[in-house]
Amino acid sequence: MGVLLALGAAQTKAATTNYWVQNVNLALKAYVQGNNQIFQGTLPTKQFLAFLSGATNTAQVASQTVVPVTNSVFTNLTVEVTNSWLLPITAAPPGDLPRSYTVTSDYVLTPDGGLTFYTNNVNFTNDIVVSRNSSTNVTYTFYNYLSISSTQNTYLFPELPASPITAVWTNRGPGSVFVLSGSVHTNAVGTKTNYTYGKTPDFTKQSGAKLLYITPMVDGTNLPSRYVVRYREGRTTVDVDVSAFLKDRSSPYVAVYQYIPVGKQTSMFAFSEIDFNNQAGTSFNFNGFDTQSWGELASKGNVLSHSVLKKRKMDASNYRGYLNGQVQDRTFNYATTVVEGTISISGGKIE
Repeated sequence: MGVLLALGAAQTKAATTNYWVQNVNLALKAYVQGNNQIFQGTLPTKQFLAFLSGATNTAQVASQTVVPVTNSVFTNLTVEVTNSWLLPITAAPPGDLPRSYTVTSDYVLTPDGGLTFYTNNVNFTNDIVVSRNSSTNVTYTFYNYLSISSTQNTYLFPELPASPITAVWTNRGPGSVFVLSGSVHTNAVGTKTNYTYGKTPDFTKQSGAKLLYITPMVDGTNLPSRYVVRYREGRTTVDVDVSAFLKDRSSPYVAVYQYIPVGKQTSMFAFSEIDFNNQAGTSFNFNGFDTQSWGELASKGNVLSHSVLKKRKMDASNYRGYLNGQVQDRTFNYATTVVEGTISISGGKIE
């Protein structure tokens, strides 16, 4: 069958895959507004192949690379402290601070004069240096941990990280209130996939290009159908999936319907929608009255599927869209367009 792009998930070797292939024919008439005039022209299947030519196609991944990503994440944390022995009020530590200290440009706090002291139930005897950052805005910085042995540290404020902490005097309410703030810096490591998408060829220049509706059937079960452009490249048949541009919205049965058995077939009458958008300014939403016939499909005496679409015809009338391209001998740029006509899916053969 040649190259099938993105027609369903990969199947196991044991699975039997067949394709029910049908022709798509668009017989549409467009009323395009340009230069304060209404121009009337046809929009056949060939014209839609021209609209699709050269479009960036997300169904075709030419290449992809996985790139490692490292994001720096800073988490800011704060805690309020009232009358902490660690933090001076303004120009000097509070008078009731039960510690000895040396007044320099910064403050050196020596717990209990170097005697045994416990904080958070951990013994330490090290000096604490609280650096004053400004003479006007009273802030101090210090490390939030002390080494109590060669293998153990203690946190003065367990809610905050070990990196330098900033204390800001706010004088909120009774007593001296300091707001301590610090940040935790972590690296979030992940991966990002960069895709390079292929472009569809100029279908108008390919031999025998035609629009198809293909339904994969795996072991007798239908998979979602796809719109495909098929053409010949030398002796090779190439199928390009264009479902990203021409698709049925959800179920095609979006309104009233009824079943009418005709022999082994079932006919259905409903309103449905088919959307076309080449992502370059040409888009149409075809909503219309739909006639469909379904039935069993047999090949070599075996039933492959009991619900394969046999034929479909939708009458679309007076539905608006935008056109960016040529209609017959005139070119339009994002022109408002009203479309009417029919979209047919018919025929069908097993591949």
